[in-house]
Amino acid sequence: TQTHKQTRTAQMTDSNKNAFVFEPKSTDKLLVVENLRQHRLAKPFHTPLLGDTNDPHIWEWIKIVLLGVFLIPIRAILVLLILVLLNAILAIGLIGQGLKYDGTDHVPAKLVRRFSPLIHWSARAILFILGYYFINVKGKPAPKNEVPIVAINHLSYYDPFFSVYLGFSHIGKKEAIQMPLFRVPCTIAQMVQVDREDSGSKNSARKMIQDWVNRRNEDGYRHFAVYPEGTTASGGSILRFKTGTFAPGLPIQPLIYRARYMFFNPTDNWYTKHWMVRAFVQLVGIMEAEYLPPYYPSEEEKNDEYLYSLNVRAYMAREAHMSISEYSLHDMLLQYAAEKYGLTYHGAGECTVEWGLFKVNFNLSITEAKRILAHYCVHANKKTGMMDSKEFVQSLPSSFHGIDNFFEFFDQDADGAISFRDYLWSVCVLAKEANLEFSLLSGEDDRQIPIENIQSLVKDALA
Repeated sequence: TQTHKQTRTAQMTDSNKNAFVFEPKSTDKLLVVENLRQHRLAKPFHTPLLGDTNDPHIWEWIKIVLLGVFLIPIRAILVLLILVLLNAILAIGLIGQGLKYDGTDHVPAKLVRRFSPLIHWSARAILFILGYYFINVKGKPAPKNEVPIVAINHLSYYDPFFSVYLGFSHIGKKEAIQMPLFRVPCTIAQMVQVDREDSGSKNSARKMIQDWVNRRNEDGYRHFAVYPEGTTASGGSILRFKTGTFAPGLPIQPLIYRARYMFFNPTDNWYTKHWMVRAFVQLVGIMEAEYLPPYYPSEEEKNDEYLYSLNVRAYMAREAHMSISEYSLHDMLLQYAAEKYGLTYHGAGECTVEWGLFKVNFNLSITEAKRILAHYCVHANKKTGMMDSKEFVQSLPSSFHGIDNFFEFFDQDADGAISFRDYLWSVCVLAKEANLEFSLLSGEDDRQIPIENIQSLVKDALA
């Protein structure tokens, strides 16, 4: 599609004749709304955070009933046995090393070389037990000292095992890495831990990534793999990237993971029912990996990590024949926050918003979005996850009740109910075009509201 098109230049490297550079071109330009006063936000065309096999097929229920009784416990026991044996061997071999296993250890290179093969093949054995008997890998990795970072699209819980098998050190969620059976192997595999909710952890991760790639000319250096989306998606689209990976300004080699399936899409999302049980009864799993030619940044991209991230995403999507999505990790964080506030998923009432639109047009922060979400969840219908006209009026201070067609203004897609996406967009437009602070809309602030500005904006929007 036109979103992905960038101009290929003739610049190549001696070490990799397939590598090339793109002229910088931000895909964000396509998201800019020129006239916010009259723009109405339509429903999203596609939500990549929703799987296409969320409910088990009848064939899957048959497999669960017939095979689950013995296949699930056998596989679970074998996986557990591998992890226990791996941890026991590592515990003996690391006696006296003084490692903390908290993500701050600098593991000596000799220990990494000694135990890495054991960890790699343990990861491959786990994938084999779960039905991934053959994994087709296309392309070749670039030289480590020249292209030290590998960027991978994130599909499922299987991805980290495969990345470890390929010999990568990579970044991962702290809560996953700190699980008892993973702490020691992940430390030896030199994984960088990130706490999604801790901004300090993110800054620390950036520094650790920079320190790691600075060692790319050392003996024993391994590619550093990242999942720049920060969360899993359904596999047909690439989400917006987090930018820390691109801060060093070094060449990056994309690696595309693909999952082939018939009844059960192994990509993980919070809407998939009985994911673990269904995954454990799959007789055969099919995974593919393809190394793309490295992406060499321009001088402009080296100095602008955000632009660099957009262009690498566009390159990956085009070469992998995938679409670009404006959803991101922030959408997942909003959905998790909604559940904490007591609002669970209800189909059309989901609290994902297509974050890229809000980032580009309003430069909205996730902190402010969560603040607005908290107020929304108090008044939204717990059965539908949305607001009807009565619930919307109840969410407003009395000073707003005299504004004509205010509900119709907030109902961006004109479906008779206000979703959180509708609500957040409307709040942002009011703030930008009518200078209305959210504290006035939520009733936290009782100052006089700019009623004339608001009424004018509503009239323009519904014209």
